Amino acid sequence: LWRALERLWSDLTTKKTFVTGAVSPVHKGLSNRSYESGKRTIMNDEVHEAAGLPYDLPNATAYNETCGQIGNMMWNWRMLCIRPEARFADLMEQTLYNSILSGIELDGEGWSYTNPLRWYGVEHELLSNDSHLRFAPGERHICCPTNLMRTVASMHGYLYTTDDEGLCVHHFGANRADIAMPNERRIAFEVETDYPWDGRIKLTLEDVAADSEFAIRLRVPSWTKNADLSVNGKAVAPVPAAGSYISHCRAWKTGDTVELNLPMPVRLIVANPRVEQARGQVAVARGPIIYCLESVDLPESIAVEQIRLPRHAEWSVRYDADLLGGVNILETEALAVSELALDGPLYRELPAKDPQSVAVRLIPYFAWNNRGEPRMTVWLPLH
Repeated sequence: LWRALERLWSDLTTKKTFVTGAVSPVHKGLSNRSYESGKRTIMNDEVHEAAGLPYDLPNATAYNETCGQIGNMMWNWRMLCIRPEARFADLMEQTLYNSILSGIELDGEGWSYTNPLRWYGVEHELLSNDSHLRFAPGERHICCPTNLMRTVASMHGYLYTTDDEGLCVHHFGANRADIAMPNERRIAFEVETDYPWDGRIKLTLEDVAADSEFAIRLRVPSWTKNADLSVNGKAVAPVPAAGSYISHCRAWKTGDTVELNLPMPVRLIVANPRVEQARGQVAVARGPIIYCLESVDLPESIAVEQIRLPRHAEWSVRYDADLLGGVNILETEALAVSELALDGPLYRELPAKDPQSVAVRLIPYFAWNNRGEPRMTVWLPLH
């Protein structure tokens, strides 16, 4: 059974997963089968909200139903409980902070079944039976809102697990916890952090039974480099490897602290060349957050489709408490090429005008579509 699960997991994550963690671009289609390498047969069975063909990851037409993303997170949680490997927790985090939270507006009033990576504004046509991108819950639109609510409400249950070795910290957030440990013991601790905006996490043991020797394991996400760990202010060697768990075992006592620092540089992500919809483009990420560009953050004379990102752009990170409920925004100087009207000819000669410099501001993808219904894109052409 595990070998079968591994095959399915590898197929989905290496060929059919969006950079936001989304996994179900096909709203309605025909099933396909691949019984041997290089050969694929289209079947006559209808599929709904399906993963689709390998490397076929469309942006503007992706369905990516919110419930599908939640299902993917729940599957990885079960894989993680069987084998505490960072790759499963990494995917849970990628999905939660991006393609799950994007399914609800910040005011809690609007919901979405559809989570595309590119949007052309109010005239955008969905390839699904939803009448509009956002909607109010009702008898026809009930599964995603309720599923998302119960997922957010139960998030505390995904943070930690225990085993005979000790405590495993899978996800990070400011909280207090009181957890049953093996041998009928309990530990209580507090976690202080501004994650996911900041990569510093401090765990303070508030109540530990005397002579409690066990391991504390913390996930080092695959997106970070040069992470460091300290216990009671003293650095722990060796430096933990990204995409793994670092374990520290000792006889713990009340007042002990564990501090994990995860550097969060701005990263430019590229897709496998077989993903034709993202070729020559980059997605911008910081920590576990994928960012996007909305038209409301550009001058009125500049369209989203004109923007090109320089390969060596210099980024500034700024927390804006008054924007979208409080988010980190990314700012840089980009280039705007000559505008090509969306309602123009299908093909035309390349304009000779040189690009102009323009300041751009990127917001977290999960917070898009909260300021009207602007144009939006995750993938940006690289200059």
